[in-house]
Amino acid sequence: HKAAAWGDGEGLAWAALVRDIEDAARAQLHDAVKAPSLKPFQALAFPISAALYLAIAAAHAAVEVRKADGPLRTIAGPLPHPSGPGLPGGAKRLRIGYMSTDLGDHPVGHQAWFWAHNDARFQVVIFALNWDDGSFWWTNCSRMVAPGDFLALGKPGRDVTPVGLAQAVNSRQIHVLITLNGWTSGNQVDTMALRPAPIQVEYMGSHDSLGSMVVADLFVTDRIATPADFADYFAERLLVVPPSFFINEYAHSRAHVPAAADALFEGHSDMAPPPKSSGVPPEVAAVQNRGGVVACNFNQLFKLDPPTLRGWLRLLRRVPDAAMWLLQLPASAEARLRIFAREDDLASASASPRRDRASGRGRGGRGLHASASPQEGAEGRVGFSGRVGWQDHLVLKARANLSLDSPVFNSHTSGVDMLWAGVPMLTLPGETMSS
Repeated sequence: HKAAAWGDGEGLAWAALVRDIEDAARAQLHDAVKAPSLKPFQALAFPISAALYLAIAAAHAAVEVRKADGPLRTIAGPLPHPSGPGLPGGAKRLRIGYMSTDLGDHPVGHQAWFWAHNDARFQVVIFALNWDDGSFWWTNCSRMVAPGDFLALGKPGRDVTPVGLAQAVNSRQIHVLITLNGWTSGNQVDTMALRPAPIQVEYMGSHDSLGSMVVADLFVTDRIATPADFADYFAERLLVVPPSFFINEYAHSRAHVPAAADALFEGHSDMAPPPKSSGVPPEVAAVQNRGGVVACNFNQLFKLDPPTLRGWLRLLRRVPDAAMWLLQLPASAEARLRIFAREDDLASASASPRRDRASGRGRGGRGLHASASPQEGAEGRVGFSGRVGWQDHLVLKARANLSLDSPVFNSHTSGVDMLWAGVPMLTLPGETMSS
C-alpha cells in the first residue's frame, strides 16, 4: 500500500493512505477484538501521532502478555529471579543479558559495545538469536565477552521457542535483561512477557515504546531523543542518559575513517578507497566534478515518504548544480523512485510558466526555474549506489557535502556513519523518538 501511494504525483494518495491507516488502527483498537493489523515497527514509517503509536504498541504487547499468563506460563514453569549483588546469596557482579537477532553484518552488530563494560562490576552474557553469518561482525561480537558467555541460539520461532529462550535467560541468573530488537523482526516481546529476569530493558532496536511495563521496566533514551514532556508516550520508565543514548565503538573499528575521509574530501587521491569501493553514482560524480554540491541520505528507502522526496527534488530544481545521493536499499525501489522523480519534474515544468506569469515575470525572467533547462531536471541528478565493504563505505560517503535526514523516520546508524565521516547532517525533530 505504501509503495502504491508513490504513484500519485499530487500526493493525494499518500495523504489518503495515512488517513486510512489511522482510521483502521483506531477502529481496531476500539473493537478490542485483536491487536491492530498495523505492527508497531511498521507504524514508525508513517507520520502518525505518538499517542496512536503507543496505543498500537500496547495492544500488541497485551496479546503477548495474555499468552504468557496462559499456556506459555504453564509450559515454562517457575522462573525464579536471582538475588542482586550485595544481597544475601547474591552474585559478586551484576549479570547483564543482551538479546538480539542482529549480531552479525547488521547496524546493531556494527555498533557493538559489549567489551566496554567494567569486568569487575558486570558479567555480560549475549543471547545471539541468529547463526554465524561468516562476517567480521559476528566474530567481533562473540569475542567481546568471556568464553561461554556468547550463546548462539538460532532464529526465534524456528530454532528457539519463547519459553526456551526465557529458560535460557533464567538459567544464567540474569539480573538485567536487555532486548536490542524492540519491535523489529524476531523481537522477544513474547519471551519478556514471561519475566525471566527481575529488570527488563528496551534499548537500541526500534526507537519507541514496547507498550507494556510487564514486558519492559526501563527504556533507554536521552533528553534530545525524548524530551521530558514526551514521557507519557512510553509505557516504560525512561532511563535518560547523558549526552546520547546512541553509543558505538567506531573509535575502535573505524579509527581510520576521520583522517581518510578528510584526505579524500581535500582531494588527496592516495587516501581514496580502493577501486572496488569507488561506487559514486555517475549522476553524483558529474555534479561533483564540476564543483557542485552533493546532498545525501543513506537510510533504507522505506524511511522515505513522498512529501520528503518531493521537497528534495524541489531543492535540486532550485539549485541546478546539486545532486542527491541515495542508497539502493532495496534495489527494487530505485525504478519506482526514478519514475516518481521524472513525473515530479514534468509536473513542475508544466506549473512553472504559470508561476512566472503570476509573479510578473515571463519565461525570460529571473524566476526560480530560469537557470535550469529541461535537461537539467531533478531526476537526472538523483543517483543510487549499492552497498560497499564496511572498511570503505564511510570514507566513500565523505564525498557528500550534506546529509539530509528523513523526518518521519530519522537516521540512526546511518546518521552516526555520516557524522563519523565528517559530513554534517540536517535533521528535523518530530513527535516520536524515531522521528
